[in-house]
Amino acid sequence: MNTTRPRKPKHLAATVTIAFMAASLLAGCGTSGGASSAPAKPQIGVLIKDTTIPFFGRQIKGYEEAAAKYGMDVTIYNGKSDNATQVGLIQQLITKKVDMMMVTPGDPQAINGALKQAANAHIPVVAVNTEPNDKTNILSFIGANDVEYGHALGKLVAAATGGKGKIAVVRGKLGDPADTLRRKGLEEELQNTPGLQIVAEQASNWDSAKALNVTQDFLNKYPKGELDAVVDVGPDTVSAAKYAHDNNRSEIKFIMGDFPSNVKQGIKDGYIYGTVNQDPYEQSAKAMELADKYFKGDKSAFPATQYLPLPLVTKENVDNYPAAW
Repeated sequence: MNTTRPRKPKHLAATVTIAFMAASLLAGCGTSGGASSAPAKPQIGVLIKDTTIPFFGRQIKGYEEAAAKYGMDVTIYNGKSDNATQVGLIQQLITKKVDMMMVTPGDPQAINGALKQAANAHIPVVAVNTEPNDKTNILSFIGANDVEYGHALGKLVAAATGGKGKIAVVRGKLGDPADTLRRKGLEEELQNTPGLQIVAEQASNWDSAKALNVTQDFLNKYPKGELDAVVDVGPDTVSAAKYAHDNNRSEIKFIMGDFPSNVKQGIKDGYIYGTVNQDPYEQSAKAMELADKYFKGDKSAFPATQYLPLPLVTKENVDNYPAAW
């Protein structure tokens, strides 16, 4: 995830701050009202679901570099995967009178009330990565369609197995919107391939150590010839795929989601069949591009929902894509 940061031109210098506690919010320097006020240097408050997750670290870099490009000040706030914290931070950003918010909620339902408060304060909100249940109070959503993400996982497992076999599924965190919607899309896609059957599934809580334990349970329960693929709704089974390969279970095809560098290496080395590429940097960069258009008064390309592409990556095309983080 660590990459060399380009030098920012002085005339586009941006202030980017990581704020981990609500108390660190300073009163201040924004002007609400959106495009009509045309602030000279827009103040953007960015609420991240959890800044400690590597996926969002790469997304933060997208915000930072876009802020320099467009001449904005961006402050990043850590939602700590806690609904109450996230609601409180949105409310304090309203008090601060930022010019715009970028919000990645942990729960698409829990923040609806706070988003309505932002709309009442005439502060535009762009939802990024996670789509709120109620989109009436946001300017736009930019990110992945998680149901289609699940369909993409299903297409990969069908290709890996020839459309026949038994599948074990490694879930994320039960109740997490991404897990729920991807699992839904996977099940829908498998209806098109009746030769594939889900025989087991367990949650990993988006944790690689837990995903390894879950996979070891699958391998113990299903000896050779009784399990054909493991599908992970996230990128957490890399170590598990390597473990299976190193322990004479390379007949099992591993399919997963997202495209960090260790997934890319696993595909190149052959112990991961393929993945669905969701790019966190692209999500934040596109959100900031939309903000720039908004503040310049250009609303010609403002979809309420902008789903970004989800390329399928296998050994045949892995070199065509840089790792997402």
